[in-house]
Order: sequence, then structure tokens, then C-alpha cells
Amino acid sequence: RVRPERQPLPFGFREPNRESKPGFFWIRPFGLHRSGLEGVGWYATSLGILLISSFGIVLLFPQRLKVVTDVLRREPRRSAFFLLLGLFGYALMGLLVVLLFLNFITILLLYLVGPAFLLATMMGLVAVELWIGRVVARWGRLERTSALTELIVGALLLFLVSTIPYAGLVAVGTAAALGFGALLYTRLGSNEEWNLNTLET
Repeated sequence: RVRPERQPLPFGFREPNRESKPGFFWIRPFGLHRSGLEGVGWYATSLGILLISSFGIVLLFPQRLKVVTDVLRREPRRSAFFLLLGLFGYALMGLLVVLLFLNFITILLLYLVGPAFLLATMMGLVAVELWIGRVVARWGRLERTSALTELIVGALLLFLVSTIPYAGLVAVGTAAALGFGALLYTRLGSNEEWNLNTLET
């Protein structure tokens, strides 16, 4: 029996092969990867969630994000330090999660540690989005740009990079570690030093 030839979809999209199993990178940093019209829906939904969540973080923590973003803008040469600090922070968080799993009582703390960890990661990503938006504005020689415009531009660029196989996952992971490191450096956006002097007073 001869199968009828399928008509090509518009814009060069192809129907997904239902018989083949998806590889590891069918999961992207901001959602699932699908080909064809189904993929367009996934990408649009993921982008919308990223923009809405980024805007919500800005509304909840405007002052702390300003501190973190200003550090990234003023000290671009310390980006490598922020990146290493973020990776070190993620390693400590991973160790903490493992230790909490070893105790039946402290495992309940994962319900607090998990959301706090995700919130801190998202705050770092939003700070990087604002930083990217400001850099693009300077490259375009735009003197007056709102924080909302910079946020949208940064989020769009980060999302577009995330769609690149392999490189997108590395880029978003690097951005998350960079923002998380800057967040730790500024003491979660409070711009205070990490010390124990408060306990001595």
C-alpha cells in the first residue's frame, strides 16, 4: 500500500516523527522542544511564562534587583568571579539537599529550601536580563530606556539563545550562575557585607 505524500507545512515546519524517541535535549531551559506547529505553541507559551514571571519578580523585589543589576553593570570585569561564586553556591545547595535527604525530619525542610532556591535563581536570571537589556541599549545608543523595555529585550534575547541546541542550555546555565553569584555577592540584594558583627552588638 502506497502512503499518500504529506503536504509540507508553512514556514518550513515539519511534522514530528511519532515513531522516534526524543533525545535528551528535547527539554530546553524554558520548556519543551517540538517541531511543527506544536512547537510554535510550546515556544510561545514558554516565552509568555518567562516574561510574566520576570515581570512579577521585578514587582516583588525592585530594590534588591536594582542592587544586583548595578553591581553587574559597574563591575563587568568581575563577571568571572560572580560566575565562580554562583557555581560554588549551587554546589553548596546541592550538598544541602543531599544532607536533608539523609534525615527523615529535615527532609521536610526541602519544601522550604526548594522554592527559596528557585526564587533566588529566578532573581539572578532577571538581573542578568536587565543587564543584557541595558547593554543592548548602550550599543544602540539609546539614552532613555525604561526598565521594562530593558527587561523585555533581555528576556527575549535570553529566550532566543536558549532555543539553540546544546549551546542554549550552556548559555542559560551560565546566566543563572552569573546572576546567582551576583546575588550572593550583594547579600541577596541588600548590598551589605557578609559578617557576624550583628551578633556581637
